[in-house]
Amino acid sequence: MDNLASNEQEAFDQISTVLSFLPNHGLELPPHFPNHDPSNRSTPNLRTIVPRKRERMYNCRKIITSVVDEGTWFEIGGLWGKTAVCGLARIAGYPIGIISLDPEVNAGAIDALGSQKVTRHLKFCDMFNIPIVQFIDIPGYAVGTVAERTATMRHGINLALAYHSTTMPMANIVTRRCY
Repeated sequence: MDNLASNEQEAFDQISTVLSFLPNHGLELPPHFPNHDPSNRSTPNLRTIVPRKRERMYNCRKIITSVVDEGTWFEIGGLWGKTAVCGLARIAGYPIGIISLDPEVNAGAIDALGSQKVTRHLKFCDMFNIPIVQFIDIPGYAVGTVAERTATMRHGINLALAYHSTTMPMANIVTRRCY
């Protein structure tokens, strides 16, 4: 289950939102919607979101909503694979796919479900010609007996294959660490 709706109308609204980012088919470019959010706006709050101390956590969604067009962020799969944050948004009216790891969950270390979630999102964006913006803060993969039982590294290899095979442009913004 990627998203949850409390009633039928909310489910239709979510479907309509996702469809607004997509082209009619995979051979078209995604639709551009002019907006009133200036693309050259200043966002001074970005200076304080990531704490100076590396041990402290921060909310990666605040960075995402500060960078993208106001009111366009739509998270996909917030109920599972909580180490990864994926969704759709717009920058200057153009649809983009967003990928980030959540430093508030498992200190940002990616696990099996997070790998699967990012893999699905990469393939989805590639299928519909949606460029990707990544906010990178990754200490590495989760380790230990739970990671071994859930096949974290097997899913990590599938994630690496998805990155290698994607044809969409990708912008990477390193927010803190990249291992």
